[in-house]
Amino acid sequence: MLDFFLSFHPGLMALSYVIAVAGSFVALQIAGLLFRSEGKQRWQLILMGAGALGGVGIWCMHFIGMLAWRAPAMATYDGLLTFASLVLVMVVVAIGLSLLTIRRNTPMILLAGVIAGIGVAGMHYTGMAAMQVPGELVHDHTFVAISIVIAIVASAAAFWLALNTTGGAGRFGAALIMGLAVCGMHYTGMAGASVEAAQGTTITDGYLPPLVLAIMTTVMAVVFMIFSAAFFLNRWLSDIE
Repeated sequence: MLDFFLSFHPGLMALSYVIAVAGSFVALQIAGLLFRSEGKQRWQLILMGAGALGGVGIWCMHFIGMLAWRAPAMATYDGLLTFASLVLVMVVVAIGLSLLTIRRNTPMILLAGVIAGIGVAGMHYTGMAAMQVPGELVHDHTFVAISIVIAIVASAAAFWLALNTTGGAGRFGAALIMGLAVCGMHYTGMAGASVEAAQGTTITDGYLPPLVLAIMTTVMAVVFMIFSAAFFLNRWLSDIE
């Protein structure tokens, strides 16, 4: 067997960062409304925030980053595990945001960060487990540990920024930092991975070709951004009236 250490397409790496920043920025905008809302509207905003940060900023970034991998051979993805990774990251982000609506202090930010960070790392490695390649995907335990620490720190930082940034310029700057943190966690985890190639590996039914996953990820990100833009435009027009 031979180890094929991972390398990446720089254009797709850049795109993954842009997606992470875009999702983070929308999430920060939503957070600005979340902590002033109550009741049903608060839960709607929590779900939107989970979709923006978890679904777009983290999950879409993750799979674009996976597609950026210059694999030694064609990789496909288990549809069920791919979907499970999306649900997982949105749930843990929603839990983190919910905790911050209860109490906005440092211990709660740290608790939310730990919960969300472990969930984000779980999403990452669930997503990687969904990838089928001709061989065995193995992980360096040191890189795994570092990526989990980065995920926890990045999640806590994201929640802190959600509570402490105001204005479009401030939130955009915070989103740039959050995007770096999200990408840092992903590519740190990927740096510790390698494929032990084997002959005779077969691709079974129920796996998504990379093109299908790329289209699905892009459509999800674009649709969510359009929906978010419409939401904030409607909010802005309501404030004017």
